Amino acid sequence: MKTKLTYLLMIIMTMTMALAFTSCGDDDDSPVNTIANVEVTNIDDSTIRDLRVVHVNNDNEPVKRENLGDIAPGETYRFTSEYPKIYFMIATTSGGAYTANYELVVGKTTKINLDLGKTTIWMD
Repeated sequence: MKTKLTYLLMIIMTMTMALAFTSCGDDDDSPVNTIANVEVTNIDDSTIRDLRVVHVNNDNEPVKRENLGDIAPGETYRFTSEYPKIYFMIATTSGGAYTANYELVVGKTTKINLDLGKTTIWMD
């Protein structure tokens, strides 16, 4: 009797573990709400020409590219991103070039002051 009870208990445990492993699949393709707001302000003395933004996913792969155009001194450009990181590529009228990576926070506004060589970032 004791052997049969042990055998039955082992069968029940095996079935329970098999069910637990099959019910924990990671195949959910539904997107997670990760909207982040970004404000870019040009505090440099020269116009930022042809500002380009690359949106990057968690695997550091570029998934979306945008050309924001020119940003005059003192001008602010606002946009949203559903990806956790952005990468800027900037050229100025003086012929300089600038690149920068920024991590975004969901539900927050990331404010970036662009001044070539002295760029600052803060969360609102």
